[in-house]
Amino acid sequence: MNLCSHFKRFIFENQMLEMITSIDIDLHDAWVYYHQYRRFNEFSFSTVEAYNALSEIINDFTLSEIPEFVSLASTLSNWKQEIVNSFELFDGFRVSNGPIEGSNSLVKNISLNSLMVIPISLDSVTVLCTVLTSILLTLFPMTKGRS
Repeated sequence: MNLCSHFKRFIFENQMLEMITSIDIDLHDAWVYYHQYRRFNEFSFSTVEAYNALSEIINDFTLSEIPEFVSLASTLSNWKQEIVNSFELFDGFRVSNGPIEGSNSLVKNISLNSLMVIPISLDSVTVLCTVLTSILLTLFPMTKGRS
């Protein structure tokens, strides 16, 4: 429960959400579409079920007439097979490149910050990135599991 200073009373989050989404029908629909896509990504479908569910989402987004969701429908349509493939299981888990992307981001941030502190050449940065990647993979080996 939150204090809503505008109304000078306590209201529950679902009441606040209802008040906000009742302002405009497009805002309400956007909230519904957003959660439709979130639910899609949270379930473990077979690839056939994922294909059908994603097709339904793309259709709903296209028909929504909300420009951002129409654009998103186009993007989802372009990447449809890759999204569906992400539902294939390996040892009972969905496969993701998220952990390696996180490591790459960490290495990039460390190397960029080192450029600001110590002026070094780009060749040195490449070596530094290679060394940092090796260290990270030694400290945090890639293990299978949920991501």
